[in-house]
Amino acid sequence: TKASDNDQNVCGVEDGALNRVFARGSRVITKPKIRESILVIATGFFGICIYGVTTLEIHFDITDLYPKDSKSDLFVNADDRLFGGGNTLPRNFVIYTGDEMDYSDSDVQRQLTKLFGGTNETSLYGLINENEYYLENTLVCWYVHFRSYLGLNEIDEVVEPENFYTELNQFLLSEVGQQFNSSLLFDVEGKLKATLSYANAKAADDVSGEVDIMLSLRESCDQANLNNAFPFSQFFLFAETHLSIRDEALKTVLISFAAIFFASCLSVRKAYVAFAVLVGVAFSVVDLMALVQFLKIYLNTVSVVCLSLAVGMTVDFSAHVGIAFVNGKGSNRQRVEDLLVRLGPALFHSSMSTLLAVGSLAPSTGYVFQIFFKMFSLIIVLGVFHGVVVVPIVLVLGPNAEERNRPTISNTPLDQETNATP
Repeated sequence: TKASDNDQNVCGVEDGALNRVFARGSRVITKPKIRESILVIATGFFGICIYGVTTLEIHFDITDLYPKDSKSDLFVNADDRLFGGGNTLPRNFVIYTGDEMDYSDSDVQRQLTKLFGGTNETSLYGLINENEYYLENTLVCWYVHFRSYLGLNEIDEVVEPENFYTELNQFLLSEVGQQFNSSLLFDVEGKLKATLSYANAKAADDVSGEVDIMLSLRESCDQANLNNAFPFSQFFLFAETHLSIRDEALKTVLISFAAIFFASCLSVRKAYVAFAVLVGVAFSVVDLMALVQFLKIYLNTVSVVCLSLAVGMTVDFSAHVGIAFVNGKGSNRQRVEDLLVRLGPALFHSSMSTLLAVGSLAPSTGYVFQIFFKMFSLIIVLGVFHGVVVVPIVLVLGPNAEERNRPTISNTPLDQETNATP
């Protein structure tokens, strides 16, 4: 019979259309051959994506954050077009030496000489000068000029410990030494507490090059055997992130998976259902991490934020399905078909509304907005697919919920009377 006007919504569509779509779909995906085929394909793709995660490229370029057509962006484009591109500017860095040493000690002075060497006239090269990334003739070090001021040209020549601070104070009053007053920090007793020395490193092509520079300079400082001496540069901030972001991201995701399984066990009280929820989340997140490479999205501080949000967003789809399954009645297949009819339209509407909201970011040319748009779109699509298709299939193939939930008949007289057929 034709539906009356009262049975139609404002769009002229009969109410319950999505329910019927999900009812037919649930009967299709729960058929033995179809469900097994879907599960094999999803599992195989998951395995391929695990391999893809191991090859996930880490990349971050600060120039990606420059607003389009800004002066910074115009410079980068001009540099690429006219000068061959790349980070042509040298990397300035400082070498810090801390208060865990006695600067007047003869051994410490030799170690400082080993690290910094001497002036160009002495041909005494230190570990910094010999570093492959050091930009020649850029070292500005108080100790090098202090030794030159005293005429110390050999590596074994040192200032007598009892005369060290007398000579140092005279040096700092000299024309050459005055430029280092801001680079030396003294304690209340007039002893050196910390020092700074300055130099430039060669230009790096990318963040991976910054990591190589940072690690190489640190190794040079370590070889001098000075306590609490290390190089630092503002460019090392990106290198530090680049160096640890893969391990931190994977560790965070694995901890999130464990927390989801534990929380699911507490909420549904069925280990197998909790496992099914975990499957939905794990498949979604791992597939996401592998697929983003085809969208030219790399692992960096921006994409990791989206990855963290992906865990929380995808768990919603799978968790609702798991809870509805536990609260359902009948066999596993009946429960799955019922929950998809009841939950399917709601999950569809929530995903579509989120996609529409995220779609507003599509026209943006900003790097961060583009990353959010692409990754959130993938998160929703993968979350819905695994939550509405894969998780129900896993639940259908699990232990018979009807047998496990069947009430037992008590032998007490009161229960026998209650359960007796009238």
